[in-house]
Amino acid sequence: MRWLTGLVVGFMVVWGGYWGVGSRALERGATAWLDGLPANGIPAAYSALTVQGFPNRFDLILSDPVLGDPAALQWRAAFFHLLALSYRPYNLIAVWPDSQQIITPAQTLTLTNQSARASVLFTPTPSLPLDHLELVVDQGALASDTGWQTAFGQLRFATRQVIGQQNAHQIGLDIIGLAPDAALRRAIDPDTTLPDTVTALHLDVTAAFNAPLDRFAFGNGGFGLESLTLAGLRLEWGPMMLAADGTLTRDSAGFAQGQIVIHLRDWPRMVALAQASGLLDPINAGNISRALKVLAGMDADGGDLDVPLGFTGGRMVLAGLPLLAAPRF
Repeated sequence: MRWLTGLVVGFMVVWGGYWGVGSRALERGATAWLDGLPANGIPAAYSALTVQGFPNRFDLILSDPVLGDPAALQWRAAFFHLLALSYRPYNLIAVWPDSQQIITPAQTLTLTNQSARASVLFTPTPSLPLDHLELVVDQGALASDTGWQTAFGQLRFATRQVIGQQNAHQIGLDIIGLAPDAALRRAIDPDTTLPDTVTALHLDVTAAFNAPLDRFAFGNGGFGLESLTLAGLRLEWGPMMLAADGTLTRDSAGFAQGQIVIHLRDWPRMVALAQASGLLDPINAGNISRALKVLAGMDADGGDLDVPLGFTGGRMVLAGLPLLAAPRF
């Protein structure tokens, strides 16, 4: 019996030493990574960083985290938790508070939710490349200090490595029960013909990067997109429908190039929606409306409209008409 007692005590001593070494390494690594972000152009601050959970978990507790610059984009919250089992430290659970803020030069957004957590799995190698991530936010609401508010029942976001394609991830997004702001609905639908909630919002895209998505990705300043393959984008709201597919690649100047085909139903109301929500200014909304009218006049069936949106020379081009600047990869 003594040998069994000694074995148990010995195991506890070894396990306690493992937890102590692991927790200190996690704390030092997280502190060094956060403190190194400003040197890479990402301002970061926090009031405290601790590791708890002895003996079976590594629970990293970050208090009052702030990432980014409010002159561009900043995120802040009361806390952020990363939880992992001691014997599986590369499989994490991330937990956010029920209120977060996103600050931009134009407005401050407050995200509230019933719960927000993610499961994250890294490949257990020194660079810790991301294998997959699954995020679920329940009963959320996004409110702006400018007065608008949008709610949703559930948001699901996921990304996973693409087998056989180097440095590529398949990314998906689904939002269920999306209820746009009431003032926005009135602006584009004064006769209240649209339902209160969006019928469907789904995204399926494959993103190829120029380097692995690992712990070094955002520390060298050179990480970026090489291509985006849009397998499926679908937005349905009452009689309106927008779907899109196509591929964009990075040109020599860093701009997106290629073509996305957009499939539209009830497009005049969609242009009005984009203008009312601030996605388009009146000038571009007018230009797009005129171009779509030309395309609609060429449609012999008079049905749904397919619109080729080109990206070339740093510009987006619709029916030969240059519009906004193309996004940078």
